[in-house]
Amino acid sequence: MTSFARWQHLTQHIINRQVAASDSNFAGLWHIFSLQYICYKKASLFDSHDVAKEILSMSDPKFMNRRASRLTNFNAKMWEVNVGEILTTALDAKFSRNDDLKDELLSTTVGEACSHDLLFGIGLSRYNPNAEDTSRWRGFSLHGNILMEVRNTLANNA
Repeated sequence: MTSFARWQHLTQHIINRQVAASDSNFAGLWHIFSLQYICYKKASLFDSHDVAKEILSMSDPKFMNRRASRLTNFNAKMWEVNVGEILTTALDAKFSRNDDLKDELLSTTVGEACSHDLLFGIGLSRYNPNAEDTSRWRGFSLHGNILMEVRNTLANNA
């Protein structure tokens, strides 16, 4: 598998890969997906505790994300200050508990190919030839940067 193919494959796991129930208890809560934890923490951060409970009862990541994106008390500056730590906790838990994903993460460079998301994504679609060249990414790639931090932590602890 080419580096880019591994990168694309791994980015799909960030949000879409379901983890086994025995691996989904972290931060004192049960989660089906990393995204569920992120959405739960987002709702909790903005004191939307009913929404947070609702997110925990969901099983479809699209609905979790949609629900968390409609918070009435949302504050973008506050989210920017806190999202890195929340994402780091979720991704560290995910990759440190799954040896296959951990091995894959340790062997690649990661960014989320998303043309319209300049915070979480690279600002390019996966079909854009510039997506393979990190120097040409237009977005901040928060997911990718944090995954690389998690990768470095896992590699140092191996």
